[in-house]
Amino acid sequence: MKFKLIILLAIIFNSNYGVSQSCLPNGIIFSTQQEINDFKINYPNCKEIIGNVSIQETTNNDIINLNGLSQIVIINGNLNLSFNSKLTDLSGLTQLKTIRGNFIISNNSALENFSGIDKINSILGHIDIYHNKALSDLKGLENLQYIEKNLKINYNDKLKNLEGLNSLEYVKGDFEILYNEGLVNFQGLNNLKKLYGDFFVRLNKSLIDFYGLENLEIIRNDFIIEANESLINFSGLDKLDKIRFSLIIKNNNALINLNGLNNLDSIRYVDFIITDNDNLTDLSSLESLVYVDKSIIIKNNNSLKSLSGLESITEINRNLEISSNTILTDLSALKNIKSINGDFIFFKNNSIVVFSELNQLDSIKGKIEFRINSALKTLAGFKKLKYIGKSLQFDNNHVLENVPAFKELQYIGGYISIYEND
Repeated sequence: MKFKLIILLAIIFNSNYGVSQSCLPNGIIFSTQQEINDFKINYPNCKEIIGNVSIQETTNNDIINLNGLSQIVIINGNLNLSFNSKLTDLSGLTQLKTIRGNFIISNNSALENFSGIDKINSILGHIDIYHNKALSDLKGLENLQYIEKNLKINYNDKLKNLEGLNSLEYVKGDFEILYNEGLVNFQGLNNLKKLYGDFFVRLNKSLIDFYGLENLEIIRNDFIIEANESLINFSGLDKLDKIRFSLIIKNNNALINLNGLNNLDSIRYVDFIITDNDNLTDLSSLESLVYVDKSIIIKNNNSLKSLSGLESITEINRNLEISSNTILTDLSALKNIKSINGDFIFFKNNSIVVFSELNQLDSIKGKIEFRINSALKTLAGFKKLKYIGKSLQFDNNHVLENVPAFKELQYIGGYISIYEND
């Protein structure tokens, strides 16, 4: 009786072991539909693949579904689906819950969405989604809650929104979204609260705003928004209050204002740069911004009339540069700045006739530079300034007549240059 019991337990143990068997430590490559169909036959008990999985058709162009892979629950390596011209969705990966490596989906010309991978809840590597020209949304990823590394969504021409990422709460790496010509907004990312890396938004020519990111509270690295030609404002980022590194808003030619950044109170460690946004008219939505750790650079914004919105800034830890804003006339928002720990550069602002600001500024550790301001007649302001750590320069301000500023100035650490002010 004891002997029979041992045999029975051994059968049960081996049976259970077979059900959860891992396999393929060196990974596997599927290049034909037949190889996918034969997987269940060749590896009947394999639910966990130790190595990488690559699904990339050969010249036969015959991979049309992934049904033969329906037993796979875990992939410990990477999952790479690339160059499959007839694959329309991911049906067949219905049991897959975890990818411990990277998930790469590229150059699948018929792929419309991610239906079929509905149980996936964690990816411990990167997600790279690029050059899938029929992809319209990301439906099928609804159970994905976190990504340990980067999320990159690039060159998907028909992608309109990010529906399918509705459960995603955080991305621990960078979030990069580039060259998605049909992307209108970020709908689908309603639960995203934290980005631990950089957030790059570049060259998405149909992007209008940031609708869909209403719960995003913090970006721990850089936030760079560049060359999105239809972007009007930042609506959708209403809860964003902190950016730990740079905020760079550059070359977004339809951008009118910064609505949506109303709760942003700090930019830490690096710079705040607004440059080359031809239709940007005002900065008033920055009314909550009280702290910028490094430089503020406002440059080449040809429709910007006022700096209103910067009134709460009292200290700048590096440089303040205001350059080449051709119709800028209102600088009154600078009235509360008390110290600049770098340079103050005022260059080619050709509508300023009288400069009368920075009257609370008592020290500047770098230089002061006024150059090529073609309408500047009177340089006043700086009523409390006592200390300039480096040079003081007035160059090529061709109609400058009067400089009643700097009456309390006691120290200049460098040279004084007064040159070609006709």
